[in-house]
Amino acid sequence: MATSDPRYVVEQGTDSSWLVVDRGVDRRGRRAIHRAQDERAARSEAETLSGMEAAVDALPEPEPDPDFDAMFAAALGAGATIDETHNFDHLLQSRPGQR
Repeated sequence: MATSDPRYVVEQGTDSSWLVVDRGVDRRGRRAIHRAQDERAARSEAETLSGMEAAVDALPEPEPDPDFDAMFAAALGAGATIDETHNFDHLLQSRPGQR
């Protein structure tokens, strides 16, 4: 994809408004995401969105967290323990009409 092919473009709407259209990452989509009454405001919004996308794209990729798997497994284990205790407590509770 050419870098000169913008993701956010401005098109005229059917009701005399101007639309900011998101063409998606692959530049083949077409979804209106903002409506403005004048072309200048729509173009300003499209430029702002394009600038934000460029800033995000310039950020370095995050490093994987080596402790994530262990923390996730511990959280799942704690959740299972809580669920088992909760279910056991329900079994011990007397039900109306039963002794």
